[in-house]
Amino acid sequence: MLRSAERSALPKFDATEFLACLKKLIAVDRDWVPDSASSTLYVRPTMIGTEPTLGVMPSHSALLYIITGPVGPYYPTGFKPVSLYADPNYVRACIGGCGAYKMGANYGPTIYVQMEAVRSHNCQQVSRTPRQGEVSPLTIDTSPPSTGIQSAVLPQYTFQTDRQTQTDRQMG
Repeated sequence: MLRSAERSALPKFDATEFLACLKKLIAVDRDWVPDSASSTLYVRPTMIGTEPTLGVMPSHSALLYIITGPVGPYYPTGFKPVSLYADPNYVRACIGGCGAYKMGANYGPTIYVQMEAVRSHNCQQVSRTPRQGEVSPLTIDTSPPSTGIQSAVLPQYTFQTDRQTQTDRQMG
């Protein structure tokens, strides 16, 4: 969140205080989640600029809040593997862009291509394949996090993908 706030030109906040608030909120909302292996508590931290003017400029004030709620499996098929549609015509992240940060702008453009994957290809998810100068979150990259593909997608996602791929290769 701090990286994303900085990249969005939003004010810094106290990460320690934020985590303490998050832990308290999760403890309060824990009872919302049914006691089931197929449900969990969805946690979505959000930060928006609240500058009292309309314009394209840094915001000196912001609202930082967290939305929570009980959720089940993301896809109707449950926790089974999903079918992927690889489409080189749509890009979600590129080197120098904001794909490495949590931003709503990264999600909105994916809705149309997601609908197309379901409607025309009977696939549940889209893997955006890279073109020259572009990256895909499913591309494996072992370069340092501040360079190459890892600088264009969320670091946690890339790290987890790399780690799982390495584990799969070792077991495989």
